[in-house]
Amino acid sequence: MKPTSVIIMDTHPIIRMSIEVLLQKNSELQIVLKTDDYRITIDYLRTRPVDLIIMDIDLPGTDGFTFLKRVMLPTY
Repeated sequence: MKPTSVIIMDTHPIIRMSIEVLLQKNSELQIVLKTDDYRITIDYLRTRPVDLIIMDIDLPGTDGFTFLKRVMLPTY
């Protein structure tokens, strides 16, 4: 069975690292990207689908709700 791909997107490095440490304990999860920049995540998603995004609601330049609406559109 293919592992569940995960993106961690948070503005705080310690939060990203803490989530990563917790998720690494589960062999069924594969962290494919860790970032604090929603634009990097959008670029990644244009070419590779992921199963799960764990993210901060308050992001520089956007917010989590706007980001989700944007990536749910077929032409993001």
